Amino acid sequence: MRSVERLRSLGYVLYVEDGAIRYKCANSCPPAQAAELLADIRRRKAEVLAYLDISWPVESRECEAKFGQGPARLYPFLGKAVATPVGSGKLWQVGNHRVGVVLAQNPNKVTFMPWYDARPTGGEK
Repeated sequence: MRSVERLRSLGYVLYVEDGAIRYKCANSCPPAQAAELLADIRRRKAEVLAYLDISWPVESRECEAKFGQGPARLYPFLGKAVATPVGSGKLWQVGNHRVGVVLAQNPNKVTFMPWYDARPTGGEK
């Protein structure tokens, strides 16, 4: 989810508490940029709640902490099943800005998308 990840890059921490989206900023954030992103999050509350409430395995959180980048949370899923907005498939590549996924409906092609569009499915393919 682009708005959530953009806020994170500005120093915001977002989390779910009692069914509500909570956030705090670790440093002085540029309010003009943040205001528009926060408004987008409010408009898309259900989608953001689902995005934030994904249960990432410990290995994913450890990779993200170790490398200091959001895409690193996907490293444990390389070669495994992930869900994307365009269907499920096998995670083929993880980069700083995008991932490559071999989608089940098109197994002869790698489809590239923003890294935050890939999510764990819990199963392997």
